[in-house]
Amino acid sequence: MRERGIYAVAAVLTIALGLASRSGDLLPEPVAKTLGDALYAVLVFLLVACAVPRATTRNLAVIAFAICAAVEASQAVDTPWLDAARDTWLGRHILGESFAWLDLARYAVGIAAVALIRWRAREVRTRDRR
Repeated sequence: MRERGIYAVAAVLTIALGLASRSGDLLPEPVAKTLGDALYAVLVFLLVACAVPRATTRNLAVIAFAICAAVEASQAVDTPWLDAARDTWLGRHILGESFAWLDLARYAVGIAAVALIRWRAREVRTRDRR
């Protein structure tokens, strides 16, 4: 249960960072877009980890990337109900607006970073228990 709490707090912080990165003129647009996409993938990883905290880091990374890729692929599809969802603030932030291959690389970077942090934290915790 402790791990779920940590993942939930990290997810809330990630949402705040992601929204801040994309609001106003804090960062140049290319940097904000890249950071926002990477943080989106970090959030997906954290939510999956919250749902399945005992999963291996590798499995969490694969599942998170598959979700991100599926959402990205859905952006290449235009249907009235998806377009209506994307027209809302929440839908635009969750589903995105337009397909871009580069986004997949940004997701991979975000997932790799959070997976490395999780792997290292678990390694340290295991070592400290010995």
